[in-house]
Amino acid sequence: MKNFQKKTLVVISGLTMLMNAGTALSSTTSAAATINWSTFAITGYGLGLNAAPSFTLIGQNSHTQSNTSDWINWNSNTSNNSSSFSASTDGTGAGSGFANTTRSAIINVAGTGTLVLSANYSINAAISDPYNNLANASVNFFLSNSINSFTLSSQDSINLGFTGLPGNPTLTSDKSGILSLAFMVYSGEVLNFSSTVSANANDYSISTPILSILKAVPVPAALWLFSSALVGLVGLGRLRKSVM
Repeated sequence: MKNFQKKTLVVISGLTMLMNAGTALSSTTSAAATINWSTFAITGYGLGLNAAPSFTLIGQNSHTQSNTSDWINWNSNTSNNSSSFSASTDGTGAGSGFANTTRSAIINVAGTGTLVLSANYSINAAISDPYNNLANASVNFFLSNSINSFTLSSQDSINLGFTGLPGNPTLTSDKSGILSLAFMVYSGEVLNFSSTVSANANDYSISTPILSILKAVPVPAALWLFSSALVGLVGLGRLRKSVM
């Protein structure tokens, strides 16, 4: 009977540790980037007394891609419509996620002056352990002209991880504003334009598959009932011993 009681107590202790682990190991690493495409605009400004240059967009195209290291811990999403242009990824255990969305177009220019591209954006990232987690979110405008061999870009990004900070602080960062790109144009120019939103995150803190599952899957509350039943068995054993 003593052996039974000892084994039961060991099981109960193990369940308690499991429940604590299910809570303590749960942490989120995330990254997200969004361009509010409903605010995207191209504005022309003339030089001196010249009229503002005009333009036409042709060959508009888009491409999205996403990936996760597993389907238990991680999620990656993209949004690509007339108002939202975004990429995000997040996970609650060891693993990684990636999401990327790109839009491109050809701009035909008529007239000489300046064109300004602009749109509202927001980026954010969060990590739970600066020693073992990485998170990156970025937005980008890119413009090239093959005739005059020039390239222009405008971007903003957040990079978290491997900071060397003491302890295990949770780090979060958010940015928002207006992404803009201005350039001189000449009549007849053909410009290649693209915009990209990207999100990447990695959690290297746990490599053991069992611990990864513990981080990803909450421990059911029913285990508390099972623990109570085991405690009852211990009490029953003691009662039988007393009677005997």
